[in-house]
Amino acid sequence: MPDGCCGIEIGQSTVGREAVARWRGLPVRVTVARGLDDEVRCRVIRGIVWLAADGARYNRHFDDNEDCGSNLLVWVGDEPAGTMRIRWLPDQARFEKLSVRPEFRSMVVFRTLAKAAFALCAGKGYKVVTSLAIEETVKLWERLGDTATGEALPFMADKRMVPMRFELPDAVHPALRGGVARAGDPDLELGLFMPEGDLMAYAARVMA
Repeated sequence: MPDGCCGIEIGQSTVGREAVARWRGLPVRVTVARGLDDEVRCRVIRGIVWLAADGARYNRHFDDNEDCGSNLLVWVGDEPAGTMRIRWLPDQARFEKLSVRPEFRSMVVFRTLAKAAFALCAGKGYKVVTSLAIEETVKLWERLGDTATGEALPFMADKRMVPMRFELPDAVHPALRGGVARAGDPDLELGLFMPEGDLMAYAARVMA
C-alpha cells in the first residue's frame, strides 16, 4: 500500500498566495507528536488533506502502522499546519503520510518540516531516508538533496508516486554514538531516555 506524500502546489493559486500572506511573519516550528492531543492533530490534518481527494480510500491513508513510528507536527504560530510520519526500519528511516493543510502550503512550511524530519533521523544515527513522493513534488524534494531511485508507481486515479532516497550526514547525538556496541555504558543508557525532540534539535544544529 503506497504511503502518501502531499502535493504542495506553491504559489499556484490566488487563494494560496492570499493565505500565505495572512500568516507570513508568524514563527514556523516543528515538534515531535507527544500524547493523544498531538496524535489527533496529525490524523485530522491527514483527513483534511487526503480524504477529500478524488478516489481517496480510508484504508489507504490510515493503516495498521499508525502507532509504529514517530509523527511530526509543523506549526505556524499556534496553528498545526502539517504532519509527517517516520517509520524506523533496520537500515533506513521511511517518510510517510506527509500532509500540509492547503492554506499553509508554501516552501517555508515544506522545507521546515522536511529538514526537521531529516535532522531527527540523523540524530538517531540513520544514514539513509527513503520515501515515495507524488510525481509533481519530486523537484521540491530534489531541492533538499533527494534523488529519485525508480520508476513512478500508480497511486490514486490521477497520481503517481516516485521512489526517493536521501543520504544523511553524520549527525548522530554523541550520547548514542557507537550504538549497541556500547550497551551497558552509563552514558548510552541515559542517552536512550533523551526526548526525540532533543535529538532533532541537536542534529539540526550540526546540519545547519
